[in-house]
Amino acid sequence: MHFKQAGKNIAGKAELQKMFGGESESREGPEVRKENTLLLRFFPTSKLRNFRTYQLILLMQEAIKELEQIIIIYQPLLEKIDTASFSLKPLPNKWSKKEILGHLIDSAQNNIRRFLVGQYEDQPHIEYNQDQWVTISDYQHYDERDLIRFWVLINKHIIRILKNTSSHAAKRLVRKQEIHSIEWLAADYNKHLLHHLHYLLEMEPVPYP
Repeated sequence: MHFKQAGKNIAGKAELQKMFGGESESREGPEVRKENTLLLRFFPTSKLRNFRTYQLILLMQEAIKELEQIIIIYQPLLEKIDTASFSLKPLPNKWSKKEILGHLIDSAQNNIRRFLVGQYEDQPHIEYNQDQWVTISDYQHYDERDLIRFWVLINKHIIRILKNTSSHAAKRLVRKQEIHSIEWLAADYNKHLLHHLHYLLEMEPVPYP
């Protein structure tokens, strides 16, 4: 089963293409730098600023719509896992499916901090010890239905935060092991989420990072 990325037909994309011509994709890295260099040759600074703002809006909208779809698609799949399978640890030092879901909740908590603190502090450094969080939280003995509800609610909270994040705030930077913008972290959060969900549900692997 493949998860098809949501948000490809977002309102505003057609307007962006009309303003600047051609296909606009949300990308990072050298391609964006090359694209921006070319844009500087053809568009005045004020119009280019509008282009970049539209890029950020589209990328954040896609991340939000994708996360909404992840909840809709994967919640019922998680609810079908039987109790024994949820709690089974493949090895004493390996996480059970319950603990993997717990790790996704921890990831959500720490990304909430990045999405929030990054909007009012300059390049806050936010990391965490994943194994310690899972152990101390004792997800292995959590009621699985409560755990699933917890995962759903915390991701709905992330959606609310991202919807309330301005295009200006989305450009602000946060430090993990490397420095990234909030809008980049929002897209990366979904990739990490899908990677672990597919492993947990024994579906086709989703590479990460």
